[in-house]
Amino acid sequence: MFNPSSSLPFLLAAMPMAMSATAQTATPPASSVAAASAASAPAPVPGAGLWEFTVTTEGGPGGGGTKTGRTCLAVESLRAAPEQTLVESAMRNTGGRASKCKFEDVHREGGESSWKAICEGPMGVIVQGAGRGRLGAEAATLSQTLEGKMFMKTLITKRAIIARRLGEGC
Repeated sequence: MFNPSSSLPFLLAAMPMAMSATAQTATPPASSVAAASAASAPAPVPGAGLWEFTVTTEGGPGGGGTKTGRTCLAVESLRAAPEQTLVESAMRNTGGRASKCKFEDVHREGGESSWKAICEGPMGVIVQGAGRGRLGAEAATLSQTLEGKMFMKTLITKRAIIARRLGEGC
């Protein structure tokens, strides 16, 4: 079974994130009311504009490797489903296969998120797994592992995505 905490964790810590000052400080708040409001602060929404993606893949039908691509993203899709928008845009714009995926059980706490994914892969093969990410207004790191059977063989695909917003220009 997939363990999201073991899926390419080095990439989740590899990129500094644009976070609020309260998320970056180690000093505890002056009161418990301030602590409660800081803990329940809404997750940052990635900004619209031109994004660059670097996708590192291990396993799966295509083997593995690292590819980079760029695309423009609209604020509407980023607000509605930021994890799915970033993962699918990264795959489409780095030469990866565009799978029909459904993200379920999405949990967000501050800039951290986790989810389960069920996707229709190549030749109608159903693959499923889980992912996690750190999202900020200007950058995101995401990892996802999917597992499925193809020709009586179990295939596991691990993807790590580093995304950064390059600006407004689209």
